[in-house]
Amino acid sequence: MDISARKLSLIKWLSDVEDERLLLRVEALVKEARTEVYKKYLQPANDEDLKRMVQESEADYQAGRTSTQEEVMQRFKNRK
Repeated sequence: MDISARKLSLIKWLSDVEDERLLLRVEALVKEARTEVYKKYLQPANDEDLKRMVQESEADYQAGRTSTQEEVMQRFKNRK
């Protein structure tokens, strides 16, 4: 079963749930997952992290690991 079918199956199942406690548990799980995503990807970096990222970026640039804007745009177009 592909991911789209799994999502639809989950939506169907969830739409039929009548148990309030089960819905609260699902809501708590969703909130926890969103918090984890925020912490992993969206939380502002501290000074040490920023310095490390700048150093890594500079090393990548010096080593020639760069892409033009056109190359980046093409990669995003190919993902769709």
